[in-house]
Amino acid sequence: MAILLKTKNQRHEKSTLTISILYYYFYLLPRKLLLHLLNITPKKQIFVLLYHSVEDVNHENKLGLNVLPTIFEEQMRYLLESPRSKIISLHEFEKLTNNKPNIDIDVDVDKYYFITFDDGLRNFLTGAMPILHKYNLPAILFAICKPYISSHDKDHYEDGSGLPLLNKQQLMKILKHPNIKVASHSLSHQHNLCDLSKDRIVEDLKKSKEILEAISGNPINYYSCPHGKYNRKLIGIARQIGYKKVFTSDCDSNTVGRDEFLVKRVEISGFDNLFKFKLKVNGAYNWKRFLKVLKIIF
Repeated sequence: MAILLKTKNQRHEKSTLTISILYYYFYLLPRKLLLHLLNITPKKQIFVLLYHSVEDVNHENKLGLNVLPTIFEEQMRYLLESPRSKIISLHEFEKLTNNKPNIDIDVDVDKYYFITFDDGLRNFLTGAMPILHKYNLPAILFAICKPYISSHDKDHYEDGSGLPLLNKQQLMKILKHPNIKVASHSLSHQHNLCDLSKDRIVEDLKKSKEILEAISGNPINYYSCPHGKYNRKLIGIARQIGYKKVFTSDCDSNTVGRDEFLVKRVEISGFDNLFKFKLKVNGAYNWKRFLKVLKIIF
């Protein structure tokens, strides 16, 4: 069964990569050339990158969640060296994603990158954070809040993949870093959160917000959907509770100057080599947004 699943995943990865290459070379590049010839300035884009785990592990990366530290550093260097691009902080992201006409936009930048991590895994401290610190890069960490409930005294919690989550002391250490911000990834990271009653969803979203605000001493305005799942009910509740934006796993870029409550992200996998990573951060996988549209229609 495991072999069949692995073969199926490999076929899926291969077909997805093929479509992305075709989309990039036969749509995105010709479109860019045409706009240049017509002297039309395309709208600037923000690529919000989604990571989970950065760790130097030898076991088989079945879910593709883990990126090796050497690969992660290679990816960060590519972003830093990419022409007409910039890695931005949460504060800059906030400024760029409002609809005010007086946005201070860099004229020499066409693409912005915003780095996010889901789950709040312990290996963020040892795998990702040293590299982010080395290159002075900002990021936001969406933490599962179950380990921080005062009634629990366990020091070890795991996410769905079996990887340990940050404990309270480790989270407080991260909060002291000036470039790393923390936000909510729900209280319990349930698969079926959207299907629960309104009261249960309110409790999950509100309590995770309150816990992180108590620990950090700062307002928690951002929420990342567990397993990328959301519906109108969850989004409406997030608005009512006071979240400013909800981060999804919908694969697409975000347009500068457009204030949208739902933030789209590009997930970076442990299966991504540098070529595939370059395709992702240059929009080659944005065709996946059409799949969501088709799903809604049919």
